[in-house]
Amino acid sequence: MVNFVIINHDFGLSFLIAIDRNRSVMKSYNNDILPMTILINLDGMIEKVIKGEMSVEDNASLRDQIKPS
Repeated sequence: MVNFVIINHDFGLSFLIAIDRNRSVMKSYNNDILPMTILINLDGMIEKVIKGEMSVEDNASLRDQIKPS
């Protein structure tokens, strides 16, 4: 079962976070590394997969890349 949480940030971003309790999403993507970030565009296509931890700088850079104009 996958639960979703809507996140609203002060940075003007709103997005879903999947809580993959039984690891079904992890298994479907053949992933064994946590954490894993998957960016999915509005058409449902995967834009980017980041496996492993991200630094504060990585998070800031990624946020700047996806933040709407």
